[in-house]
Amino acid sequence: MSSDGTVAPPSSSTSTHLLGSVWPAIQQWLAFFRGLTLAAGSAASCAVAAAGLALLLFLAVTLSFTPASDTFSRRLDMDFAAADLVAEAVFLPQPCPSCDGGATLRAIPRRFLAPQQGVDVWVELEVPQDTGQGVAQVVAQLTSLDGRPAAKASRALMLQSSSWRLRSLALAPLRWVGLGGDVRMVRLPLFTNYREKREVPFMVARLAIKTRNPAWAAEVVSATLKVQLRLGLIRRLLYTLRPSPLALLLLGGSALAAFLGGGAAALVFLGLLVYAGFGGGGEAAAVRDELSSNMSADVEVSSASDVSEASSSMLRELEDHGEPPSPRQHPGMPTSAAAGAQAALGPPSAAGTSATVAGAPRRKAGPADSAMGSDAGAAAGRSGLLRRRGRP
Repeated sequence: MSSDGTVAPPSSSTSTHLLGSVWPAIQQWLAFFRGLTLAAGSAASCAVAAAGLALLLFLAVTLSFTPASDTFSRRLDMDFAAADLVAEAVFLPQPCPSCDGGATLRAIPRRFLAPQQGVDVWVELEVPQDTGQGVAQVVAQLTSLDGRPAAKASRALMLQSSSWRLRSLALAPLRWVGLGGDVRMVRLPLFTNYREKREVPFMVARLAIKTRNPAWAAEVVSATLKVQLRLGLIRRLLYTLRPSPLALLLLGGSALAAFLGGGAAALVFLGLLVYAGFGGGGEAAAVRDELSSNMSADVEVSSASDVSEASSSMLRELEDHGEPPSPRQHPGMPTSAAAGAQAALGPPSAAGTSATVAGAPRRKAGPADSAMGSDAGAAAGRSGLLRRRGRP
C-alpha cells in the first residue's frame, strides 16, 4: 500500500516467476501424456499385428496337418441283371491315366492313403420300404491298383420290411402326398480301423452281395462306399476348426492385412515415441531457453519499474511533509553518509578512469573520509530543503 492509501497493483515479476515455476511442470505432464498415448497406440498396433500373425499361423497349421476332407465316397454301379450284385470303386487322387503305349500299372507312383493311416470303411445301401425279408452276404475286398489283395471282409445283411414300424407309420402321410421317399438307408460297416500297408497300397474296393436262396434276391436301389480317415484328438480338433475354402480366403486376407497394417502402425508409433523422448529434446531446449530469456528481461524491466516507483514515492513524501525520506521506510534508498561520500568523491575523472583501467590501486577511505562524507551529505540535504521552502 502506498502513502496516499491506494493499493499498488501486483508486480509483473510475481506473475513471471509464477509462470516460470508452473510452465516446466505443465511441459512435463504434456510430454508424459504424449508418450503415454504413443506407447498405448504402439501396444495396440502390436496386439493387432500379433493377432494377425497368430491367425496366419493357425491357418498354416490347419492346412499342413489336416486333410481337406476326412470322408471319401464312391458310388457303386451294380449289375442288377445278375444273380449276385457286384461292383467296384477306384480311389485315386486323379483319374487313372491310360495305359496305352506299353505303360504298366506298377509305374504309377500314386497312393490314396499315407502308410499306416487308419480308416473306417462302410457301405450305405438304399433299399425299398416294402422289400422282401431275407439274409444276404456282403463280401468286400480292398486291393491295390494292380490287383494285389490288401484286406478282405464278409458281413451278413438282413433285409426286412419296415412298413409297420412306428416311424414308417408316422411318415406314411408324407409318402401319400409325394413328400416322402419309398426307400430307406441301410448302413453296413465293412472295415474298422484298417491300417494302410506300405507294400500294398489300397486303391480299389470290390463289393459283392450274394444270396443262398436262388428264388430270392436282395433288392438294392443304389450303393455308396465310404472311407473315413481316423484322426487323432489334436488333428480331429484342428479339422473341426478348419474353415471352408471361402472362409479360409477371407480369414487369410484379413489376417495378412492385420499383420502388415498393425506392424506398420506399431513402427510409426514407436518411431514417434523415440523421437519425442530422445530426438525432440533440441526443440524443447530451445523453447526453454527462449522462455528463460523472456523471463530475465521481464525481471529486469520489473526491477527498473520498482526503482522508479520508489523514487517517485520519496519525492512525493518530501514535498508533502517537508522532511527527507527515511532509509528505514525505503530500504532501497542510500543513507546520508553514503550520499555525502559520493558527493565528496565527485564524478570520476578521466585520469581516474584511466588509472582504474590500467590497474592502479585506489586509496581506501578512512574514518575521516566517512565523517566528512556524512557532514557534507547532511549539509547538502538541508540546503535542498531550504531552497524548496523559498528561504535563502
